[in-house]
Amino acid sequence: MKVTGQVIHGDREAGDHYGVPTANLLLETGPQWQTGIFAGRLSLNGAQWGAAICLRKIPTGFLCEVHVLGFTGDLYGQEIEVEILDRVSDLTPFKGEEQMRQKIRTDLEKVKYVLGNHST
Repeated sequence: MKVTGQVIHGDREAGDHYGVPTANLLLETGPQWQTGIFAGRLSLNGAQWGAAICLRKIPTGFLCEVHVLGFTGDLYGQEIEVEILDRVSDLTPFKGEEQMRQKIRTDLEKVKYVLGNHST
């Protein structure tokens, strides 16, 4: 499944605090969306990067938070395309910061594994 949209500002807190900056897209609520962490790709100006994608429900629909592997730069305001490939885990509540850090590390490893085994 692919989605396109303009990158918006998120709360910046989690990305900066945990070292996983994200490009954020707002998605309308629809039956095709489920929450979780997914492996995927981001396309911008003909280039592609692997991505860890978090889809979560918010009051106005869904938020698609895309951590772009190996990318440095500013995507705010850019029109991007995100391809969602495979689900790697559920969203889970955390009892502490270290538990959250471990979940992020584990999910990123799963995403890299999936992308390494996914044909282009």
